[in-house]
Amino acid sequence: MKVKALIIGACLLATTSVLNACTILPQTNVEIGKYQKTYNSVCYNQLTDGQRSIYDNLVIGFADFKEEISVKGALDDVKVAYDCVLGDHPEYFYIDGYIYNEKQTIFGTKSNTIVMFPNYLTTKPEYDEQMTEIDAKADEVIADIDESLTDYEKAKTVYEKIIALTDYDETLNYTDTLAATLLTGRATCNGYASTFTYLLQKLNIPCVTVSGTVNFNNVNNAHAWNIMLLDDNNYLVDATNGDSVLATATGTEYEIINYNYFALNPKNIDSYQPTDSFANINKCTAIDYNYYVKEGLSFTSYDFDGISKAIQNARDNGKKEVTLSFDSNVTGILEMVENQLFGQKDIQKILGNVNVNYTDNASFKTLTILFN
Repeated sequence: MKVKALIIGACLLATTSVLNACTILPQTNVEIGKYQKTYNSVCYNQLTDGQRSIYDNLVIGFADFKEEISVKGALDDVKVAYDCVLGDHPEYFYIDGYIYNEKQTIFGTKSNTIVMFPNYLTTKPEYDEQMTEIDAKADEVIADIDESLTDYEKAKTVYEKIIALTDYDETLNYTDTLAATLLTGRATCNGYASTFTYLLQKLNIPCVTVSGTVNFNNVNNAHAWNIMLLDDNNYLVDATNGDSVLATATGTEYEIINYNYFALNPKNIDSYQPTDSFANINKCTAIDYNYYVKEGLSFTSYDFDGISKAIQNARDNGKKEVTLSFDSNVTGILEMVENQLFGQKDIQKILGNVNVNYTDNASFKTLTILFN
């Protein structure tokens, strides 16, 4: 669901984020085939030795379309390993759960061996043909991303590309996968997230698709998002909500890339509650690669010179809008900045005597200014 905000001249309404229930389909150094050759798993290091053994067996078994996969461990460990494999491997979109048997000894006691029977949605030849097309499209999407860019710049570019290429389509339901997103340009949360994972992995940036819930208006909604690893720190990314729309009072809509959801500020991730399998990796405390911090768009006070420079640079570079972020620890800072820019008309000192539309987001403490 695209985020919408209503903009009325120099008046403002808080941006709202609407999330529909999404299904989640759900790298280790195991060679698993011709599509994703090497892995820097986000999940793998958090697992116990027993869970890693199950994970490795599942990676190999799923890649070979094995009808039975035998693993050693408890059922809870199997679930964690299964979730993490699918989170790390968006190319396993053809797997739809499993049934299992717990083997017993001749004395009728549990043997600690579980036989899994995966449910495959397609055959291996059909998958290979489809995956060839998917992989070619993925390579096309990232073809112009220069290798000299930093991992932050590469990840931000992928975020922007996915949002530009994708339309939110809530009718997809369980068919929302990497395949649907790259081949049709349609997705809900899992499509956005699994595609982000796949493209970042192709650029050798560790990333995982996380399933869980997001709290909105005191309601927990099923959702999928990403955790990416930059300089040994985990950052939360939600490309679904990054695909936003600004709507004027006359009904004109402007599609924008909402950077509130790229490398989220740690103060804004509490509403994201992962399933137990991803609880450890969802603890994102770093802020160095938060978009606003990295781009010099984060302010702790009403810094007229800094704000003026940010607004002018955005307009001079042909952007349709600019979003500024303010320190949530400073009480009333967003209201104060809005009063100075629009009540006291400081915006005219920056842009001249022009009509400017704007909106704010009280939760993220951000202010978006839309250029006419």
